Amino acid sequence: MSKPDQSNTGRLPPFSAEAEQGVLGCIMLDPVESMGRCLEKLQGGSASFYDKRHQVIFDVMQAMDASNLPIDVITLQQRLSDASQLEAAGGLSYLASLPDAVPSAANLAHYLDIISEKYTHRRVIDVCSKAIARVYDRPDEAGSLLDDVERDILAIGDQRDMGSEATGKDLARSFTSDFEAQARGEHKAVSTGFWNLDNTLRGGLKPGQLFVIAARPGMGKSAFAERITTSIASAGTPVGIFSLEMSQQEWTERIVSSLSGVDVGKFVGCKPEGAESEAILAAHRKLARLPLWIDASPGRTVAQMQAIARRWKARNGVGVIGIDYLQYIEAGRGSGKDRREQVDAISRGLKLMAKELQLPVIVLAQLNRNIENEKGRKPRLSDLRESGGIEQNADIAAFLYNPNSADDKEPSPYEKREVRLLVSKNRKGPQGADLRFTFDPTITRFDQFSPISRDA
Repeated sequence: MSKPDQSNTGRLPPFSAEAEQGVLGCIMLDPVESMGRCLEKLQGGSASFYDKRHQVIFDVMQAMDASNLPIDVITLQQRLSDASQLEAAGGLSYLASLPDAVPSAANLAHYLDIISEKYTHRRVIDVCSKAIARVYDRPDEAGSLLDDVERDILAIGDQRDMGSEATGKDLARSFTSDFEAQARGEHKAVSTGFWNLDNTLRGGLKPGQLFVIAARPGMGKSAFAERITTSIASAGTPVGIFSLEMSQQEWTERIVSSLSGVDVGKFVGCKPEGAESEAILAAHRKLARLPLWIDASPGRTVAQMQAIARRWKARNGVGVIGIDYLQYIEAGRGSGKDRREQVDAISRGLKLMAKELQLPVIVLAQLNRNIENEKGRKPRLSDLRESGGIEQNADIAAFLYNPNSADDKEPSPYEKREVRLLVSKNRKGPQGADLRFTFDPTITRFDQFSPISRDA
C-alpha cells in the first residue's frame, strides 16, 4: 500500500483502507448495481477515497460506467494501461486482489457509510488547518476568516445531507399523518394573528415556506412584520428576527408601542404619565416573557443567518424567522457581480434555509419606483426591486399598498389609515386576495380592518 500522508500534527488523517478496497471490490463484483449507489452516496467523487491508488481506479471506473463499458479486472487493467495509469493504480496484481477483499457486494452500503464519514472528518480537519494558518499569516482578517470558515463548514454539512430520498410508500404515510393531524386540529401551520391572512394562507404559515412582504418606503412593512412576529411569539412559538436596518432599541420601542398603544414618539424626550405609564410597564412585562430573539448586526450574509437560525432552532426551538429586509443582506462569495444576480442568489438562499430548517421565513423587500409613476395601480410581481428571482423563489409574495393612492392628497405620516395587502403569489392557496387592514403609524400597529372615523 502507498504510504499515507501525515498531517502537520504527526497523526494520520481519518480513513479506512479496508472500506475503500471493499467499495472498489463491490463495483468489480456487481458494477451495474454498485456504481449507481456509489455515485449517489459519494458526494466528493474520487476525493472521497484517501488512498491515491483508489482515487485513480474510481475515476477510471466512473468514465467506463458513463460510456456503458463493462467493468472487470481485465477491462479495467486495459483502460488504465491505455492511460498510462496502471502503475499509479497499484498494478495488475493489486487490481486482481480487490474483488477478493469483499465476501459479497451486499456489504456495499456499510462500506460507503464508512468512507463518507471519514471523508467528512478529513474535510473538517482541512478547513480548520487552513483557518489556523490564516490566523498566523493574516491576523488582521478576523471578520473574513470567520465568514470563510462558517461558509466552508456549512458547505460540508449541506453536501453531507444530500441524497435523501423517499419512496411512494413513505410519501403516502407522511401525507396520511399530516392529513389526520389537520383533521384533529393539530396542523403545523403557524397563525399570523390576522384571520383574513390565515384564511388566504389555508391556516397560516407552513414549514419550509418563504413569505415575501414587499412595499414602497413608508408603507409600514416593518410594522406589519413586527405585528405578525409578536403575535406568533405571544401564541407560544419562538421567533428569531434578523434586523438589518433597525437597531434592537428601535425594535423594542416599536413592540412596546404596539403592545401598549402609546405613541412611539413619547419614548424620546417625553415622559408618559398615568394610564400611559401603566400601559408601557404592562407591555414591558409582556415583552420580557416573549420567546423572541433579535440579531441586529448589519451586513449579514445568508450563510451567517442560516448558521444563527440553525443554532436558534436547536437551542431555543425557534419556529419562525423574520428578516428586515432582503435588499440589506450582503451577497456571499460566488453570488455574481451584478446586483440582480446577487439578489437572485440571496432569495434562493433564503428559500433553501426555510426548506432545510423546516420553518417559515418571513422576509421584507422593497418595491421599485415604477409603481409611483402610475397613480392608482396595484403592485405587481414585476415591481419587486432588483430581481425576478424573488418572485420565483417565494412561496408567498404579498404587497402592502395604499388603496387611495389615486387621490391627489397623500395621507399624513401620523394619520390612522387603511392599508391593503395584495397576495399576488400563493402556492398553497388562492392568489389575488386583497386584504384590508388598519394601520396606526403613531403606535406602529396593524389591526384587522375597521372603519376609520374621520371625526376623531
